Amino acid sequence: MKNRRNAADSKLQQWLNRFSENVDYSRFQHGMKLYNAQSVHDFHVYPNHFECIVEGNLDEYQVKGYYSLSDGAPLLKDYEITCNCPDDVDVCKHSVCATMYFILNELDDENNPSDEKVQQARKVMIEEPLAKLELDVNAQNVTLLDLHKHRGSRVIDNRDYIERVHERIMKVMDELKERE
Repeated sequence: MKNRRNAADSKLQQWLNRFSENVDYSRFQHGMKLYNAQSVHDFHVYPNHFECIVEGNLDEYQVKGYYSLSDGAPLLKDYEITCNCPDDVDVCKHSVCATMYFILNELDDENNPSDEKVQQARKVMIEEPLAKLELDVNAQNVTLLDLHKHRGSRVIDNRDYIERVHERIMKVMDELKERE
């Protein structure tokens, strides 16, 4: 078990090293200082992204990171991070801090966001809206032509999940058609 964890730590360290190559050295150093000062608050992990607040020198900033996991680590090419701070760069120090927090604090021994957090997010973002949609369709309150009106839900946050949810909705619709 210890060797497995060491291999996981090594993989995550390599990921952080590759991530740091795309960040200005000074910003990366400042982001590490913010991380060490425990400046991350209200960190929430969802199946495809995370959101948090990072306390900066002048204000608190909202940071969002979008990811997809592969073999226990985020895919660097798919990793996107945004911050609402005034620094006009792709990756600011707050984004570095949040990324470090995600990699070092939120990935568990299996290198996945904790099952409890993912299951809760999946329930709120996918299962509950799909169950409501199925009830609406069964009650004939919604027709296929009206489905576009439901696109404002929190389900639609990421391209990958949009496709997965769309496929699931289509499957539910096909099952409902077969019942009739």
